[in-house]
Amino acid sequence: MWFYVIQGALLGVSVAVAPGPLQAYLLAQTRRYGARRTWPLILAPVVSDIPIIALVLLALAWLPEWALRGLQVAGGLLLLYMAYEQYVAHRQPGAHAAPPQPVGGTFLKAVLLNALSPGPYVFWTTIAGPLFWRASAEGGWLAYLFLASFGVALVAGLAIYVALSSGTRHLDERYQPMITALTIGIMAVFGVYQVYAGVFIPASVALAR
Repeated sequence: MWFYVIQGALLGVSVAVAPGPLQAYLLAQTRRYGARRTWPLILAPVVSDIPIIALVLLALAWLPEWALRGLQVAGGLLLLYMAYEQYVAHRQPGAHAAPPQPVGGTFLKAVLLNALSPGPYVFWTTIAGPLFWRASAEGGWLAYLFLASFGVALVAGLAIYVALSSGTRHLDERYQPMITALTIGIMAVFGVYQVYAGVFIPASVALAR
């Protein structure tokens, strides 16, 4: 039993701390709005991964290459658009005191960003999916225990990530523009990579979340 609990927890933490589009978006939102308004976004992977997991465990292993590539390009374009939004907001007067956005809008963006990335599909097809079926073969409840430990560790890891990121908001004003520019740059780089990988790199090795 503990093997699958530990496996799920380790996988969840590794996904949470691995640099990726969602992490870049969380960092940008935390820098602009603070941790309190970013907390709900850490549940975005839970919402987006539920249908992904269901699809993968049923039939997604046979998803054609072009479909994964298309998802990656779409995710990259979405991330580039979000980076552009952050850039425009940064250039406007009073950008550091930006008015709060509706939580639902930013949450939907986070869900779409994760759902349009091929990373979750490939991750559940090649790594977590086989572990789930292996646990299921030993006992159905073990498989769901594996899923639960993964989900809890993922959300907890993202919560810690947001909390640590929020500390950068209180740095000296001289450094804030540089940090904001850095977060925009990270989002743009991941966006370009997503588009590039979707066109030139086989989807089976494009594991960025």
